[in-house]
Amino acid sequence: MAIKYRPTTFEDVVEQSSIKVILQEQLKTKTIKNAYLFVGGAGTGKTTTARIFANEINNGQGNPIEMDAASNSGVDDVRNIIGEAK
Repeated sequence: MAIKYRPTTFEDVVEQSSIKVILQEQLKTKTIKNAYLFVGGAGTGKTTTARIFANEINNGQGNPIEMDAASNSGVDDVRNIIGEAK
């Protein structure tokens, strides 16, 4: 059920106004950084915000690769992700 109602745009995200402003400003000025680290407790919107941001960077095109430190902690995991990206 949570997936069904997950926000898909920055306008739909609540309680994250400072983060939304920063990320939207970077999109507007095209000052996208090489990497972003989203930190917080469970259910705070880290994954949702990252997915929306990736979608905005790519103008809704492509298939961003999602990785988290809990599931992708080894060197081989990173190598596999890099291989998939090529």
